[in-house]
Amino acid sequence: RGMIETGFGRAATIKPMSGEALSVFFRRAVELEKGVLEMLEVRRGIEVQSAFLAAQRRTAEELTAMEKTVKQMREHLSKPSQYAEYDVTFHLQVAAASQNKILYFLVESIRNSLKEGNLVGLKHRVSKEEFEHVQETHEHILEAFKRKNASAASKAMAAHFDDAVAAISLRAVAKKV
Repeated sequence: RGMIETGFGRAATIKPMSGEALSVFFRRAVELEKGVLEMLEVRRGIEVQSAFLAAQRRTAEELTAMEKTVKQMREHLSKPSQYAEYDVTFHLQVAAASQNKILYFLVESIRNSLKEGNLVGLKHRVSKEEFEHVQETHEHILEAFKRKNASAASKAMAAHFDDAVAAISLRAVAKKV
């Protein structure tokens, strides 16, 4: 089972399921006037549920991979572009650990806009303390995964997205003033 792909002068083929079809939509959506902010609002719902399930279903191997990624994030805290790459990896790892293929495909399909959104969010952080806070939220999520505490994981992920939306909204208002 998969997606049927057609093309002029070619036979129809069946491709495996992936987030590719939605990725074009999401790449265009972040170009809208409030695209990054609205994408964060959409991602919040997807990723809070993903964190809830990941805390319950993650394997020891998945937890080890997430621990390594969060450690790499800390090591690259002063390098936003590299930090954003590791952040995308972490969020994809969380989606994979949810053991829900549809959630994974949704997060995978927004990974390009995910990186762009992460960079925009990081650019709205101006102090070392703000960058440290972003890192600490990821560490709180990871701690909840270690304890297999789905409620704490989903609350930490929600707080993470609420902080990102607030940072972007605050800076957008400041620019208008």
